[in-house]
Amino acid sequence: MSKLIPETIDSIKSFMETLNNVEKDWDSVYDDIGKCDQEISDLLHEIELTEFDHAEGNKLSEEIQKVRRRRRELKNYQEIMRHIKEFLERNKSLKMSLFRVLSSMERTRDYQMNRTYTPRVRTDLKLCSKENQNMMHQQIEFEEETEVYDDTVSVPPVALELPSGEIDVNDSNEEQEVSGDVRPRPFRSFESFKETEA
Repeated sequence: MSKLIPETIDSIKSFMETLNNVEKDWDSVYDDIGKCDQEISDLLHEIELTEFDHAEGNKLSEEIQKVRRRRRELKNYQEIMRHIKEFLERNKSLKMSLFRVLSSMERTRDYQMNRTYTPRVRTDLKLCSKENQNMMHQQIEFEEETEVYDDTVSVPPVALELPSGEIDVNDSNEEQEVSGDVRPRPFRSFESFKETEA
């Protein structure tokens, strides 16, 4: 299998994990900023309401500086990540949509790795073995469960007149596999249709 496929899937997973971490980190940073504010308030009240000597004053000053610098780091992070946070709030369905796309991609990849074929005429071939038939049954179940997206075209039973004067008749709901996607069966001329009916 090409490296491009697993790399693409891993990239989507990594992006989704990043989005999840943004929301978790945002809440955590918000709480940490609140704790810093409370700690600074404690230290300021200590300075206001107690007596202390020069050494103790220096120590209180250093502690306030340390907490203030920590708070600034958190605020800088928050200012930058606010952009992606607001984006996620405006696009709340993004993560769910990505999850569905990723699930479909992984299912399609697994399906391609186990793709099978059942002979139409030569039933004496090894492809008709019980093992192959079981795999074919799993393939059919996969196709029934796989979500169909907007780029899938389903053509109902209808006769269409082509520019050449031929008539295309789609007399069934049968569909073809093309590179793992579902596509309608190809056009047939009116003459070939009559031969099939005969």
